Amino acid sequence: MAGAGGEAGFDGGGGKGEEPGREIPDEIADEILLRLPSRSALARAAAASGGFRALVSSPRFLRRHRALHRDPGALLGVFTFSLSSDGAGGDGAGFHPAEPPHPSAAAARALAGAADFSFGFLPADPSATDGAESEGWMVRDCRDGRFLLDRVAPGTERGTVFTELAVCDPLYRRYVLLPRIPEDLADTVDGVLNVFGGRRACEPFLAPAEPCEPDAERPPFTVFWTARCQRKVAAFAFSSRDGRWRSLPSPDCFIWRRRRSPFSCPMHTVWNRRHYAHGRFYWVD
Repeated sequence: MAGAGGEAGFDGGGGKGEEPGREIPDEIADEILLRLPSRSALARAAAASGGFRALVSSPRFLRRHRALHRDPGALLGVFTFSLSSDGAGGDGAGFHPAEPPHPSAAAARALAGAADFSFGFLPADPSATDGAESEGWMVRDCRDGRFLLDRVAPGTERGTVFTELAVCDPLYRRYVLLPRIPEDLADTVDGVLNVFGGRRACEPFLAPAEPCEPDAERPPFTVFWTARCQRKVAAFAFSSRDGRWRSLPSPDCFIWRRRRSPFSCPMHTVWNRRHYAHGRFYWVD
């Protein structure tokens, strides 16, 4: 068979005329992998090639893939945190991957094996090196692949209000330590009530992921910090866009009125049942 420039590259004599295999450039492989329809297909591609695995494990690639393939059934698992009677983490704490016959079971197993849900990559407390006891990091919230943890330094009251905060990604073992709340804001907080059996006196939580370009290397995030005071709720917000804390007005529904405060019950259970829907946070009694 002849082509425009002479003989074609087909050789019937033992394959001596075959061209050696060529590597696919990363930019082309990236575009091909982006068109795989599901997370399970990505997992199979990653298992077939180390080069593919490096491409599909990139946070930038995963954000672009999610933007192209909106899969409402892409549940990989749930993370639970429980407290035992002494206030320590219960046996049920941790990541529970989806299991067969769920379509995401294979990807969930891969995630469970690759991520560090013990958060051992977070910095240790430097003051605990001399034998001092440290509570360590405690998971406070998780949303959109990020985890918010805090810890109390040794020598401070267990129910401390202002804890050290970290936002991290357990899959890529990256974290950001948040700056402490400025003194001028902290001075406005008084008469704080405890939560978690006295282990904490604040409730920090993550805001839903902000819209950003799929190619963004480090998508921005927002952390809310709240504390129940005797006559109000103190609330601050931190944005990774500028690295600053800001004060938020106390919600009118929580300000002490003539009626009995919803937080005056001994365990303050209402505060521990927070929900998010349609751009708003709700505390359900």
